[in-house]
Amino acid sequence: MSTLIELMEKCEADTKELINAGAAVRLANWRKYRDNQELLVQYIQRVIRSNRSNGWKLESKGGLNLERIVIDHCPELFTEEDVGVAKENMGLSK
Repeated sequence: MSTLIELMEKCEADTKELINAGAAVRLANWRKYRDNQELLVQYIQRVIRSNRSNGWKLESKGGLNLERIVIDHCPELFTEEDVGVAKENMGLSK
């Protein structure tokens, strides 16, 4: 769980630095779930399905995004469908 928390903190910081503070404030809602991995994973699942542009913006600027957390860092926490959505958001093949 600590790795996922660290990744989310980095993603939030990158969002603030590379996109804008407003997007980072919206993403900061993840902190409500920091003590419950299942709820945090569900939060990430919702976000990657509802906001498909911030991940790409972060990717293009070298930042860490939720999609990369799902695809590269913690795929064992997510379903195949989640990984597929994350890849689709990044313009990668499913």
